[in-house]
Amino acid sequence: MRQIKLTDGSTYPVDRCGATSDTLYLNVPGGDLPVLVAVFARPDLTDSIEHWIDGTEIDHITFEGYTRLISASLSPTGVSVILKNGGIAP
Repeated sequence: MRQIKLTDGSTYPVDRCGATSDTLYLNVPGGDLPVLVAVFARPDLTDSIEHWIDGTEIDHITFEGYTRLISASLSPTGVSVILKNGGIAP
């Protein structure tokens, strides 16, 4: 299972997580849109997002500075979230 861990240690399952130089795309299966908007709109929770696949070192990466929520929408499997790199939150 793919997972992410936010700055406060909270974890979420994801079925997609990847970034360009300034944009992070992720999808939380079965997620609750209003709850996830409230979480991912907080720069203090998203300034460091660790991603991994359980039981392996494949694709284990930490995304730093993706602190600006620019989109959250329902997807066929859950909630898609797009964050822009806005630098480390103060």
